[in-house]
Amino acid sequence: MTPVLHRLRLNQRSEWLIIEVAEDGFTGYGECSDACDAGTAAALLRRVPGPDEAWQWAMAAGGDLASRTVASGLIAAWEDLTARRAGLPLARWLGGTEADVPAYANINRGTTERTPDGFAVKAKAAVAAGYTAVKLAPFDGLDGRHRAEEGLARVEAVRTAVGPDTGVMVDVHQVLRRDELLRIAPKLRALELAWLEDVAPIDAIDDLLAIKRAAECSLAGGELIADLAEARPAVVAGALDVVLPDVKHAGGARRTLELTRRLYDLGAAVSLHNPTGPVATATSTHVLSALGAGTLEVMFGESGDRRGSVVSEPCGIGLAPSAVWERVGS
Repeated sequence: MTPVLHRLRLNQRSEWLIIEVAEDGFTGYGECSDACDAGTAAALLRRVPGPDEAWQWAMAAGGDLASRTVASGLIAAWEDLTARRAGLPLARWLGGTEADVPAYANINRGTTERTPDGFAVKAKAAVAAGYTAVKLAPFDGLDGRHRAEEGLARVEAVRTAVGPDTGVMVDVHQVLRRDELLRIAPKLRALELAWLEDVAPIDAIDDLLAIKRAAECSLAGGELIADLAEARPAVVAGALDVVLPDVKHAGGARRTLELTRRLYDLGAAVSLHNPTGPVATATSTHVLSALGAGTLEVMFGESGDRRGSVVSEPCGIGLAPSAVWERVGS
């Protein structure tokens, strides 16, 4: 089995990297986007010993994000192939059942007009497409003394556009300092957000608690975690309400499923982080279908948009690179 890496650049911000594996007439796909460039991913893929040893290799190498993501993509591709060989949907191969998975729309990268009106228009389009919740990262690209207020204006415009019955999530991307977030917390509180995301590192428990108390809002985070130990202190302390594992960084489908189950046992809610392409979306859908709980992040406005729920594929993850994919390495 020699894995092949495929690439599709959507725009200046987004590039999908897909790993393809084949054996005995069966093919599987996994995604390793958003951790490194295609050249680095191809070089790492040549060094990974194989799907059975890939995770141990990545963690032994220091557990850096690029190594973990390439290893996770290879593992996910092999899991897809194995499910196809068994004639099972990936969710059933994982021990679960097929089910619709509720999704929310991430409108951030799809919003090219980075103004309050631009975000509002994109949010309304997502609601029109059937989504009942939207997420934006309103502070990206802002600087200066009033960046917190400028970003807040974007959130206020979205809330006005979608009305009170649509969930609004705000991803801070750790752009703002604690004092800046505390300054706008009363106005954030008035917007009745579904959650505030990535306000501080998940080990900065004092900061998380202070912001949570001030904003009176659930906090989400943990998109890069590799195991439960990284999120446990914040969850146990009540500083993190929603944990956001990502199949691309957490070791593929089965490891992510095991992690989500342990997070639920700990008392956290789970929503899979998924600001990427169709393969990671399909893998994540099957994980949540097998879990029987949780929500999925879906990118809105970058490529072909889905409706407000995602249905598990009938066999494996059922996706293949199209002719527009560019082969990067093997």
